[in-house]
Amino acid sequence: MQCPSHKGHDFYEILNVTKASSEDDIRKAFMKKALTCHPEKAPVGKNEEETEKIREQYEKKYMDLQRAYKILINPKARKQY
Repeated sequence: MQCPSHKGHDFYEILNVTKASSEDDIRKAFMKKALTCHPEKAPVGKNEEETEKIREQYEKKYMDLQRAYKILINPKARKQY
């Protein structure tokens, strides 16, 4: 399974949850996506350079995922967002 693209920074879209989602729903969505977006899960490329490029893409997507989770799981930060 390939890590989905995170164009823009709509945190709800990144985690594939709605504004009405509970903290438990957000936590589950994060865990599910983290399994596919973690840099250690990045596929191996044809050569070292390609592998590194793919890994960097996964790292960026994973950082976006973490940031979305950090904001949406915190009720105060989520309200401000």
